[in-house]
Formats: sequence, C-alpha cells, structure tokens
Amino acid sequence: MTTAPTRDRLLDAAAELFYRDGTGIGVEALCKAAGVSKRSMYQLFDSKDQVLAASLERSVPGYQSQLLPTDDDPRPPRELILHVFEQLEASAASPQYRGCPFVATAVELKDPDHPASLVARHAKQALTGYFREQAARAGAADPELLAAS
Repeated sequence: MTTAPTRDRLLDAAAELFYRDGTGIGVEALCKAAGVSKRSMYQLFDSKDQVLAASLERSVPGYQSQLLPTDDDPRPPRELILHVFEQLEASAASPQYRGCPFVATAVELKDPDHPASLVARHAKQALTGYFREQAARAGAADPELLAAS
C-alpha cells in the first residue's frame, strides 16, 4: 500500500479539520493529522493560510458536482434551480454537515483579502452565476437580482 503524497495528505487533513473545527486550527495539529512534519508543510506552502486556501480550492469541484445538476440535464431551469436546494436539504440532514464550507470560512476569517476568502468568494460567485444563468433561461425579468437573492 502506498502512502498519499505529502501535499495530498496535508490538503485532506486541512479540509477535514478546517471544516469540522474551524480555521483556527494550528499548524502543529494540522501536521499531526496529516502525518507530516512542519518543515515538509513549509516546503510545500508559505503559510497555513495558503494550505487553507489550497484545500478550499481543491474542494470546489466536488462541492459543485454535489449540488449542481449535470450540464446535460434536460429539466427546465426552475427544476434545475430547485435541484440545488434539494441537494442542500439532503446534505443538511447528515450529522456531519456543518454548513457551507465557503460561507463558514469567509465568515470566520472576516478578511475579504485572505487567500481562502478569495477562494470562498469565487465559489459563491460561481453558484450565483449558475442561478443567474438559469433565471435568464427561464425568462426572469431581472436574473441578476433573482440570482443574488
């Protein structure tokens, strides 16, 4: 059995710890959970902030694929939008669900220029863009306003 590369172990541990316990997790706890030395972490990343941002960025495609219908889904726009909320409802029923990792990170960090806040904002903008696109397809008078609501 091969061991996952150090970078992957760090990002996996970061994703789990930051989601479960928040962004205040220390470098020592992160490295211990990942089974890597602090030296190894700092050889790969400049800071814990960079690890947080990279782990969040890495989770975007999986989170989006969990929420969004496939590109070839033939349902009408209204049903595609409702699909997202149905997926959120199903996720929220899980005891492990602690809310949206992007919103949680942005709220906890409070710094809009933090690297992880930038990732979180980009992920939320992508979701808003999806809603705007579907609202426009459905003929909404103001898709931008509807998507932002």
